[in-house]
Amino acid sequence: MIDNKELLKLEQDILSIYGDGNPFNNHQVFMATGLKSLLEKRKYLIDTGIRESSSIMDLGLADELFQFNNSLRLFLEGIYDTFRNIIEETKYVNQHLFQLSVYMADCPESMKQRNEYGCSLWDIFNNKLFIDEDFYATPLIQNKLFDMTSIGYQDVDDKSFEEEMKLSRPLAHWNCKGQTSPNLNELEVIRPVEALIKNTCFAITDFAYCRNFRAEINISLE
Repeated sequence: MIDNKELLKLEQDILSIYGDGNPFNNHQVFMATGLKSLLEKRKYLIDTGIRESSSIMDLGLADELFQFNNSLRLFLEGIYDTFRNIIEETKYVNQHLFQLSVYMADCPESMKQRNEYGCSLWDIFNNKLFIDEDFYATPLIQNKLFDMTSIGYQDVDDKSFEEEMKLSRPLAHWNCKGQTSPNLNELEVIRPVEALIKNTCFAITDFAYCRNFRAEINISLE
């Protein structure tokens, strides 16, 4: 079971560090490092609590994660076609660098409604401070799901995209008190979803209900 008192305390500590999201420059490293540590602790508390209880059945999380995975896969396939068409149409002009980034589009209703901290936590995940790859403490707090770069005059490498989309091994250790959730224990997920589950600061309840995504395609001189 999830210890709700401990969870609320963690989220209060997270928000007290985050403040208005605009710390003084000399406090940025402290804030990002502290936030990442607390967010990882919160993720562990939620995900472990779900694994050790029947909550995943009660909340329908197996089906939600299955739908999240499929929704993201379909979105990526569609936006990848758009990305490839843009490159194909411009490959005879000056050489450019093309970048495709995909994000979750908005805060899922389940996160907004769970408690008063949901929207603030979502703001943390989307703060541009945590997208700066030059800032060593920030990777994997933000909600970027997919990133791909191509150079003009070159066709987009289909193999690279297929590698990104390749199914991982089925998720394991999600049995709940001897019960089995077929949709989750046998679910094979694309790599962006696997990364969310294994590496980021998102708890499964933060993203499983999300169905909307947005894409950014940037073109710059190489």
